[in-house]
Amino acid sequence: MLKRLRLDRHTVVRVFLLTALFFFAAHVYRFTSIGFTHDSLLINQSDDRFSQISFGRFLQPLYWKLRGDIPAPFLVGMLACLYIGAAICLIVSLLELKSTLSIALTCAVLTANATLTLSGGTYISWMDVYMLAFLLSAACVFLCARWRFGFLAAPLLLCASLALYQSYVSTAALLFLMLVVKAALGGASPHAILRTALKALFVLLAGLCLYAAAVSMVLRATRMTLSTAQNSIADVGRFEGVSVLRLIIDTWLYPFRCLRAPETHLSRFAALAGFGVFALGAFCFAALLRVRRISLPAALLAILAVLLMPFAANAVYFISKGFIHTAMIYAFFLAFVFPIYLAEQAAGHSAAKPVRGARALMAAAILFLYGCNFVTAHQLYLRRDLEFQSTLSVMTRVIDRMEQVKGYDPGYTPVAIVGNLSDSRLSMERPGFEHLSMYGSNSYAVTYTETNTWYLWQVLGYPVNLVDFDTHRKLALREDVRAIPAFPDRDCCRMIDGVLVVRIGVPGISY
Repeated sequence: MLKRLRLDRHTVVRVFLLTALFFFAAHVYRFTSIGFTHDSLLINQSDDRFSQISFGRFLQPLYWKLRGDIPAPFLVGMLACLYIGAAICLIVSLLELKSTLSIALTCAVLTANATLTLSGGTYISWMDVYMLAFLLSAACVFLCARWRFGFLAAPLLLCASLALYQSYVSTAALLFLMLVVKAALGGASPHAILRTALKALFVLLAGLCLYAAAVSMVLRATRMTLSTAQNSIADVGRFEGVSVLRLIIDTWLYPFRCLRAPETHLSRFAALAGFGVFALGAFCFAALLRVRRISLPAALLAILAVLLMPFAANAVYFISKGFIHTAMIYAFFLAFVFPIYLAEQAAGHSAAKPVRGARALMAAAILFLYGCNFVTAHQLYLRRDLEFQSTLSVMTRVIDRMEQVKGYDPGYTPVAIVGNLSDSRLSMERPGFEHLSMYGSNSYAVTYTETNTWYLWQVLGYPVNLVDFDTHRKLALREDVRAIPAFPDRDCCRMIDGVLVVRIGVPGISY
């Protein structure tokens, strides 16, 4: 197997040790605390299987059965680290990274970034799912590149990646473009470069078509329909009323906007470091084109591939017609691996001081970015811990108010909890934590109506008999319910038509 990977045992050990070092240094706090919040409050993920199927992520329920439906944080962390390490092994092999410095920098950018910080802080239940999707995308590229007829089987791996979480198709597209540039810098003929690009395009299109067919089959088998929520795939391929040219331009520009305002500690300095890494990569790229005397047609193809990289890394933005969030931009951080590769190639070809200096500056900038992401991750995990504790305090008091209502029988009396704690007059931004608002500015772990249910049932283990969705919606719209004062008012709980209505926030419904 190592022979096929073109890696020796020592390189594999280096990759996994460095991956574990950088990954757990940045995220170990999250894996040793509870801190469930937002969507991750649905701790028993078996209750979420139909929802994920309706989003086209039909392999998630199967994966949960293998991993366990309860996302124990440290187990999730171990698995995520394993998947990232395996993916980095494939990337190191594909780009033929040799030096410990290049491998360490690759591990640093892929194990500590805004996507993983958000995953750990808000979506811990899916952190390993995301990284498995990344691994399958990397394996798809590896299979296409290393086996003669691998491009015929690679779409299956891409389909599996999409069926876990669709956004990681961008990582496959970006890796394919890196291989196109690698072929050009390696002296391949324009014909060979085009053949590499066409195989990649075939795999991407075939994987997407295979995924679309698989989703259709699964939906028919389960008698379900696609979700129409904002982050669903129901409208994929429909561009009515959308300026496609404007969307293409925005898709290409968006990664630069994120680079200009990174979601991390010391954001302005981090932005300078990020732009510096890519500027130094451009310098190394130009040096390689000149020193290796790459033919003009091959050089033009390589430059075209580089220009396509921002679009490829953000392809999901185009597919979703502008819908994007931090959990969907892991490919932006994978892009940092490309200048690392260019710097190693330039340093290996020339011992000139400018090249050595550029590589040293790049290493310093990447390590600085890792440090910024390290700080942000631990600050966010502390915030989530505090939010969890605040929710425990408030929900315990809410239960006490419920139990003081005459006629209330825990576990039997129907209960409707109206409003959200985030809309309560008790809610406040913790002083000093304002800079973490890009990861969600709620003061409590519960963020919408269903999370109240999950917190009571799965965190507190309290036997509350909550009314169904339709009953809750009808009650929440009634004027007499809207007139109930919100917690912490002593009259926040009231019996209405045999239902104990508990108002914890301002009037309204949020699902």
